[in-house]
Amino acid sequence: MLTPFQTHMKRSFATLCLVTVLFVIGFQSAIGQIKFQQFYDYSNTDRGYGVTQTSDGSHLVSGEMNVIGNQDMALLKMNKNGALQWSKVYGSSGGEEARDVIETADSNYLIAGQADADITLIKTQPNGDTLWTQSYGGQYTDVVYDIEQTDDDGFIGVGYTDNFDAAASVENIFMFKTDVNGQLCRSWWL
Repeated sequence: MLTPFQTHMKRSFATLCLVTVLFVIGFQSAIGQIKFQQFYDYSNTDRGYGVTQTSDGSHLVSGEMNVIGNQDMALLKMNKNGALQWSKVYGSSGGEEARDVIETADSNYLIAGQADADITLIKTQPNGDTLWTQSYGGQYTDVVYDIEQTDDDGFIGVGYTDNFDAAASVENIFMFKTDVNGQLCRSWWL
């Protein structure tokens, strides 16, 4: 037989569990609602690879666009309702793609991608204008898929490289660390 305190605690725990379950269901249901859908058509081979929400509630999409026969890195900014605010392309020789984008601690943007088989970082102002560009790579292919800002305001990225045995088609996980200006500090492969 339970004491009155134990009975109270048992009911309180059951109520807490029920409230928690209802909160989780409500939260998951809210996540599943589509806020907007947009179709951005510039050419036959446009692709989006990364998306992030900015501190002002807008959204950035990184990817690639076909511009005059060349695939170039692309960055699009939409407002919170999905309306296009602006789009920019970066590159010149074709074969470029932007795999990820983040908002940096100084409220600018950093695009991580590939150009001419090298990892390329482009830091932009909030309007998409370029502040700096840095590229890293070896003789063969280097690709970045994800970039994050580190506590020291530098950046760390991960992707793959085939620079160690391209003839055998061996790809290795490749990581790199830069300073705040994109200067390579360290790189390693796994």
